[in-house]
Amino acid sequence: DLKRMLEHCDWAYLHPSQNRELFHTGTAAHAVIERATELQPRNDKELLAIANGVVERLITEGRAFDGVPEPPLPVDAVMEGKQVAVNYMLNTGIPKGDPEVGMAVDQDFNAVPYLSSEAWYGCIHDNVELGTDDDGDIEYDVVVSTDYKSAWPTNADELETMQRKGQALTLYAKYRDEVQCIRMQVVNLRTMQLYRKDIFLDEVGTEMLLDWQEELRILCRKADKLLADPRKVDPRPGMA
Repeated sequence: DLKRMLEHCDWAYLHPSQNRELFHTGTAAHAVIERATELQPRNDKELLAIANGVVERLITEGRAFDGVPEPPLPVDAVMEGKQVAVNYMLNTGIPKGDPEVGMAVDQDFNAVPYLSSEAWYGCIHDNVELGTDDDGDIEYDVVVSTDYKSAWPTNADELETMQRKGQALTLYAKYRDEVQCIRMQVVNLRTMQLYRKDIFLDEVGTEMLLDWQEELRILCRKADKLLADPRKVDPRPGMA
């Protein structure tokens, strides 16, 4: 996760935090939204039944991330995550599109299958939806990536993070011949605020994406060097 390198230090990138309880509520909220998006419940009763099914699975069996099993999650955190997700969907509706979509690019930033041996950078989009929009005069095709955040402070700044830039680049690699606009969205599940950034694939938008591509290329090269010789990396407490 390049985010740990950017926000903390190189050592944190190589040694993911073991304080996973910080993410349990968000993990549960994401799981409930994912399952509801897949099943498209017709009413509140069906939504609650789906949510409770996810809760039972997470607290008894755990989940698998990228095919790797993880232990069951604590009940309190899962219940909180369920409530956050259900409240959001009861107020805004059940999301459409495809949930939890993995995408990746190779070293030339061409789209490759997620987790393929050629993947150089990969990410997961919480939701991806293809559609159309218009500016009042002209209709255009758009791919929308929505990122759900359970943290209270989530705001529009999330649209400018390297995480979102990387996600935009995977969309650009896969859909640039099919759409005229990439729409990046971040949702604060607590406040139900939605923040949006449209990247039109004109000269200005494409130039911005290519600039982001170079930023990500630098970070990925650094990550490769760290992984090649992790013994040279020391922790730097206090960096943020």
